Amino acid sequence: MPRLILASPEFAHQSCELPDGAWTVGRGRRNQIVIHDDSVSTDHCELLVHGSEVIVCERGSSNGTYVDGVQVKAQSGVRHGQRLRLGRVELIIELDPPTDEGGTGVTAHDDYRRLVGQPPLPVNPAPPFPVIFRPTVGDSADSRTETFAAGPGVQPRPPGPGALEERSRPSRRWSYVVAVILIAAVLLLWLGTR
Repeated sequence: MPRLILASPEFAHQSCELPDGAWTVGRGRRNQIVIHDDSVSTDHCELLVHGSEVIVCERGSSNGTYVDGVQVKAQSGVRHGQRLRLGRVELIIELDPPTDEGGTGVTAHDDYRRLVGQPPLPVNPAPPFPVIFRPTVGDSADSRTETFAAGPGVQPRPPGPGALEERSRPSRRWSYVVAVILIAAVLLLWLGTR
């Protein structure tokens, strides 16, 4: 299964597996792979994974997505060992070598499940997403990859090191307060001109 390894020193080689599928990457909490770094955009890129094939799709990030130093304008294939850079965060893609060039991966068991109307069983169970990468603080004993399942009723573990970044951002509540004040000011000006 492909593996994403953070190569930047501040992330101390944290990593996660990439099962087949489309995985969004960015700083925002709605991504499946969250990287806490200011140079990574909220919605930075998407990784499309199928077997030993990985494609990175740029999603309009501020600081760009690069494969081995070449900027990705729309999408680009990523080969084993290539460096992916999101803002200033470097990642390495590890791919499994192809095992059987002629095989399809479809077994008689899969054919039977399809015949009786059952979906095929997953080859490798997907790790729980989102996966959250935070810079390490202090020594390497603090380095870890925090993973938790995102689903209804599932609460993440309490924030660990690096959570101060999240708390220091202005909340949405302030956006609403400013919007209400602006609307009230416009309404008072309009009533004053009548």
